[in-house]
Parts: sequence; C-alpha cells; structure tokens
Amino acid sequence: MTASLFSAATVSPVTVSPEKSWLVLSVMGVGVILLALASYITDQRLSALFEWMQHVFGWGYAVVYSVLVAGALFSFHRLNTAKDSVYWLELGQQAAGGIATLSLTFTLLGISLGIGALSDKTIDPTTIQSIIQELTRHFSTAFMTTVVGLPTANCLRALISLKYVRLTLDVVEEPINSLETGEKS
Repeated sequence: MTASLFSAATVSPVTVSPEKSWLVLSVMGVGVILLALASYITDQRLSALFEWMQHVFGWGYAVVYSVLVAGALFSFHRLNTAKDSVYWLELGQQAAGGIATLSLTFTLLGISLGIGALSDKTIDPTTIQSIIQELTRHFSTAFMTTVVGLPTANCLRALISLKYVRLTLDVVEEPINSLETGEKS
C-alpha cells in the first residue's frame, strides 16, 4: 500500500526536446544581446532603459507587441517541414501584420492624445511650456511605436516568406533531382 502511494505521488520528469530548448535559449540570448546593445548605445543602465521604454511605449503596447513577435518567431521556427507549412506561413504573416497594425494604431492614439491635450488647455505664455511637454510626450509614444513596430513587422514578414520559399524549393527540387539521376526517394 505504501509503495503504491509513493509511486502515485512521484511525478515523472518532464522531457523537453532539444529543438524546443534551443529555440527558447536562442530567443533569450538574442534578447539579452539586444538589451546590452541598447544599454551600450544609449549609455543608460538597464533599469533606466526599462523605465524609459515603459514611459514611451506603455504596458499595453509592450505586452501585445511581445505576444505578436513571439507568435511570428514560433511560426518561423515551426516552418522547418513541409507538413503544415502553409498554416505556419499564414500564422507568421498574420502576426507580422498584427505588429504593423498595432504600431500604426498606437501612432494614431498618441497623436489623438496629444491633440486632445491641446483642446483642454488655454494657451498663453505661462502655460505654453507645460502644453508643449505634454504634447511631445504623446507624440513620442506615437512615433516610437511606428519606428519600432514597422521595421520589426517587415523583417519578420521577410524572414518567414524567405524560409517558406526555401522550404518549397527544397520540396520541389528533390523529385526533379531524383528523376535526373534515376534514383528513387
């Protein structure tokens, strides 16, 4: 009885395929390198860099952007075989399109918030400084989301499309090469 309870209480170890752990480690490694590079270029500590990113982008943009980038990278990773390749191509393309749409939406939101801030204020020489500061804060959000999002979306679209083309060319060339050499696959 005790042995059966003990065996029922033990949990079998979870095995993770080397392919999945390679993907996770690669994404984490690239992320760390990009953060180090950004810290070096801006000459800011990492905490100050995160504070600036939260101030400029906000949590909403950062979370949705991260989910969409992760979805696009996952589809890029899964595009290794011809099986379901059309599905993973479409998923990656839609995620990249979502990044572009998200970025343009936040651009328009930032501009709208900036203009909305102007409508509530009386503009005179004593208030002009605070109005300009608030306006530039909203415009900073507007334009930084575009500067980050659109190139990311374009790069992801290109990577996924090129990998799909390479995959389909490999599948098409294999039977042609075997016919030329007389070999059976």
